[in-house]
Amino acid sequence: MRELLRGKVVIAHPDIFEKKFLNWRGRIEYIGLPLSREEMESDFKLVLTREPIEFTKGVVFAGEVKGYGFPRYNKGLLKAKDDKVVDDELLDDAPLYINTDKGLVIVTGCGHSGVLNIVRHSKEVTKEEKIHAIIGGLHLLSSPKEHVAQVLKELEGVADKIGPAHCSGFQVRLSEKYIDAGVGRVFEV
Repeated sequence: MRELLRGKVVIAHPDIFEKKFLNWRGRIEYIGLPLSREEMESDFKLVLTREPIEFTKGVVFAGEVKGYGFPRYNKGLLKAKDDKVVDDELLDDAPLYINTDKGLVIVTGCGHSGVLNIVRHSKEVTKEEKIHAIIGGLHLLSSPKEHVAQVLKELEGVADKIGPAHCSGFQVRLSEKYIDAGVGRVFEV
């Protein structure tokens, strides 16, 4: 993959180079970027930003998704900071916003910012109110049941279609708006 993308533009949040860890059942495992900053800069045209960037007509790299009062559940996700290990909000997990004739399509990575924060951010950044689809990780798997119920209720009135991927939790599939977003799926909008 690295060879295929060599020389291409890579847009990312500057926090991608932080040392990141997962504390899973008391075992701490490194889960950060496998490439160093030097390797990334030598192989790619690296654009690091916390701000949204429209990199082609109608397609926006979201940048850093701020909180809008909706919770983020990132328990067990950690980062190294000032010689300490601290909780990680994963601000570098940036979605894409794609403007289509049917409305906005939100493509999340893992959704660590919280899908409701992402929806609010997408509307603020793109000035588009209609959400056609949300596709990708919703990061609800380890969230409290009450939070999952609230998110599902809110999403019912927000998007035409919901295509949850990894870490979303099976409850999301109970929605009538559910579409299969498994690996290799193609979506026409």
